[in-house]
Amino acid sequence: MEGIDDIVKSLLYKCREIGLPTTELLASYVVRTMYNPTTEKPFIEEGWIPENQKGQLLDLAFQKLSKRDSPSLLTLELQTVYDSAFLENDMKRQEIIKNSSQETS
Repeated sequence: MEGIDDIVKSLLYKCREIGLPTTELLASYVVRTMYNPTTEKPFIEEGWIPENQKGQLLDLAFQKLSKRDSPSLLTLELQTVYDSAFLENDMKRQEIIKNSSQETS
């Protein structure tokens, strides 16, 4: 996953360079969901990406994030907000269950 994390960090840096506010979560989601136009398969298969495709992935992900009014990007933004809220609520629910089970023990 180190290669993926490096791409996400590079993408965030590139976005900040031009004043394009982007969250790490959205950048990560975009990187992990990009398809290679040549092979028509995901760039990232089984958690890693070939070294020779990292630059192309970074460029394509940056292009996608640059299109702020794109319906596909807006969909990804909504998905990340939903996923974040779901995880946060699930963690709170698990904490409540844990605390109530400790109280009854």
